Amino acid sequence: MSPLASMAADLVELIGWRVLAAGDLLDYIRFRAVCAHSWSSTIHPRGHGITDSRFHPRRWMMLPDGHRLHLEDGRKRFLNLDTGVFVRPRLPLLDDHCFLCSVEGLLLMQRQHGDQDEDPICLLHPFTGDTAMDQRPA
Repeated sequence: MSPLASMAADLVELIGWRVLAAGDLLDYIRFRAVCAHSWSSTIHPRGHGITDSRFHPRRWMMLPDGHRLHLEDGRKRFLNLDTGVFVRPRLPLLDDHCFLCSVEGLLLMQRQHGDQDEDPICLLHPFTGDTAMDQRPA
């Protein structure tokens, strides 16, 4: 049984925020996975990944194309600039969008096909899957 299970929910939530502030988004996700109590006492990053800057994966970089570090199934590799850890999240949006640049770990993307003046720009959080689309009038 985890020692967190006996703590008050607000204390576990505070510890979670400290883990996020001192470390990295994946450290926070690992903290949430310790036990059911830590899972239920902390905020899930999905749904907040773009709007809440605490969840931005700032110290992560998507490796560029043109080398053999990406997998053959098309999944991109991300490198943690502090620890050197690689992760390969599933990003179906990369199948029909091109990567333009990264802002605080979020990926700025645009659809590859069609008229680029018509296709919306979107932000993608690579670890939560959260997106925000350009809301230009039609």
